[in-house]
Amino acid sequence: MLLEPHYIADHRGYMAGSEDGIVTVGGAAGIGNIYVFDAETLLLQQQTRSLPNGHYLVPYLNPARRYLIMGRHPARQYEPICYDDLKPSTTLTLTEQAQLWASWQA
Repeated sequence: MLLEPHYIADHRGYMAGSEDGIVTVGGAAGIGNIYVFDAETLLLQQQTRSLPNGHYLVPYLNPARRYLIMGRHPARQYEPICYDDLKPSTTLTLTEQAQLWASWQA
């Protein structure tokens, strides 16, 4: 999870990779680059990298927007994977998102 000053704190939507949605490399959990684009404009909104266990969290997304998310291998050894027209989740508060992120790093 990367937090930079230009993110809007009121945007409480997020996307997270957990359970069946983790990043995998060669069939095992791994590190991958994650890119999040606005689904209408295709402008890059955020980018991050998954943890070695495959988990990732992209916070501060506008829940009223739809997004395209792309996962890409850092060394480009595998084809990118992409999912379009995704609505961010809003089930966790910002504090709960931070707690989830911390739990994945333990």
